[in-house]
Amino acid sequence: MIYPIIISFIFAIIFAILLPSLFKRQGPGPWRGFVFFFIIIFFFTWALGSWVSPIGPVVYETSWVSYLVIAFFMMILIAALVPADPERNKTLKEQAEEAAERRRAANVAGATFGVFFWVLILILLAAGIAGIILL
Repeated sequence: MIYPIIISFIFAIIFAILLPSLFKRQGPGPWRGFVFFFIIIFFFTWALGSWVSPIGPVVYETSWVSYLVIAFFMMILIAALVPADPERNKTLKEQAEEAAERRRAANVAGATFGVFFWVLILILLAAGIAGIILL
């Protein structure tokens, strides 16, 4: 019962580390979006993995391959949707202007994405719990 959560946790950590480092994607929040990416990948992996038909070898009564595939596809989806973080040298004026623009955009979109994010997390949490209880 706890093993799907542990497996989802492990895969979410691995793939959340790859997004900012390998794919150069930066999300909101601390550590260049690692926490944000981890939460999204973890809950999607746990919720969908609990409902998908088991495939592959079984470890501790849990088929880990389906969790791996779901986590991988979530990472690829996030990498495709989040724009790359351009790495170029900018002057202080350009950095200040860009930071001001980001603050304005964050204020406009913050409430919408904040509500959407938490509703999504609650739905995925309910789906994961239901997958454990019902299956």
